[in-house]
Amino acid sequence: MVIFIEPHCDDFILSAGMYFLQNNPVDKVITVFNSNGNEETKNLCKFLEIKDYMDLGMCNLDWKHPIILFTITEIKNRLSFIRKEDTILTVLGVGNVAHKFLVEFLINTLDVNNFIFFRDFPHSYDRMKLKEIDFAFYTKNRFKLVNKYGDNPCFKTKIDLFKKFYPTQHSLLWFEREQFSSFVEEEAFRYNLIHKNLWI
Repeated sequence: MVIFIEPHCDDFILSAGMYFLQNNPVDKVITVFNSNGNEETKNLCKFLEIKDYMDLGMCNLDWKHPIILFTITEIKNRLSFIRKEDTILTVLGVGNVAHKFLVEFLINTLDVNNFIFFRDFPHSYDRMKLKEIDFAFYTKNRFKLVNKYGDNPCFKTKIDLFKKFYPTQHSLLWFEREQFSSFVEEEAFRYNLIHKNLWI
């Protein structure tokens, strides 16, 4: 089974939408953190004929004050159905503290053979969110770029789907307007090095 585990409700379509639209399989989408838009992802999955959707409903991590109000064990138990042979797709974990937490958790917790990490759109393209550090710094030695997906028409379709299914997230279209205004390929990574310490 191919499972996309997204931190927030719009991360699947924004970070891996073109991957899916180019006929790559996704059997299940899981949203980890709770927001007003989780029902919107459920509706998107129905529209895209993705077989299953799961909302974990965990309290979100705030960007400025990341306080974990849930236990690691609780998330692990909710994901206990995942098998070693499943393929796990998720974000790369760059530009957002909740994304970073989820990636570290998945790498250090799930016993699966195949992980693919998609560069976080739009967060990882925002220099302010990267603290003015080059993106390559975040992936050096640890992640290897293995594929790119998308073209101009596919990017437009992805953004149109975001606009149609995520009315609660439309503020992104303003705050991240530079990233939404022109075609950006989706980048997929695999990891070279697993750090066992969750809090790196």
